[in-house]
Amino acid sequence: MILDKEPEISVIIPTRNREEILSMSLRSILNQDYPANKYQVIIVDNAPRAKTEALVNELQKQTQTRLIYLSETKPGPAAARNLGIKHARSRLILFIGDDCIADRSLVDKHVACHKTYSEENIAILGYTTWHRKLHVTAFMHWLEHGGLQFDYDMLKDGDIADTFYTSNVSFKLDFILNNNGFF
Repeated sequence: MILDKEPEISVIIPTRNREEILSMSLRSILNQDYPANKYQVIIVDNAPRAKTEALVNELQKQTQTRLIYLSETKPGPAAARNLGIKHARSRLILFIGDDCIADRSLVDKHVACHKTYSEENIAILGYTTWHRKLHVTAFMHWLEHGGLQFDYDMLKDGDIADTFYTSNVSFKLDFILNNNGFF
């Protein structure tokens, strides 16, 4: 698809050898209530595999959203995020994990929040929880409520956090560029 103007937001998804869950994640992000021509999706394959590229190519045929496949041989999610940033064509960047199954309003909510909070140094952290079809174990509950992965219980609306999760977070592109990206 060719966009007639710049997208409002670029969704960047780093991945590594996870085609099955990536397929579900991509299908959810391509099935947004947000207009297809107003956002782009960039998949950065951190261990380039023909299967991942083929998946992206097949989904590209089924969507009006601009879908871009990139490969990054330098290991680690920071390298993948930085490459995605270099190819973003919008002033807003949304990072999601390759295992995130997005609600249909995810992109719309991030764009709306950035319109409300327009300062360059404001990031929007969306809530991430376990998929409703999963059996949440005690360990998984701990990860989400104070464990190593997420600690949403400590955050209140409007709180300022100096660390954040990159599975559902958006920034202004200028902020990322002015702070040297990810490392």
